[in-house]
Amino acid sequence: MGSEGSPAEILRRKILALPGIIEKAHRVSPHAYYVGGREIAHFHGPNQIDIRLTQAAQGEALARGLAQPHAHAPQAGWVTCRFPEPHLVETVFALVEKARASAVVRPSRKSGTSGTSGRAAA
Repeated sequence: MGSEGSPAEILRRKILALPGIIEKAHRVSPHAYYVGGREIAHFHGPNQIDIRLTQAAQGEALARGLAQPHAHAPQAGWVTCRFPEPHLVETVFALVEKARASAVVRPSRKSGTSGTSGRAAA
């Protein structure tokens, strides 16, 4: 492992540095990210993350080959990104930034939720 850490550790640090981000355990991952009570991303293992995008951003990410369709909730804007190489972290982080920005604009439908209800998409 290099001085900066694995690609996942680099990505985690970058996500946690974003304003308003809270990391919590998720039913499928110990590393899930919320803003304003809305889940925006969660890890699946060391080199895969699911990200919730707007439908437009999801379509663009898929069309550009930046992400793959989510196995269980593509209709909700979820995509899956794999980043086995450190140079892919910036591309994935840009998608997380888009997810965060849209969550800030569109706060959680459940006022006062903490994002821990277990109802977030997997």
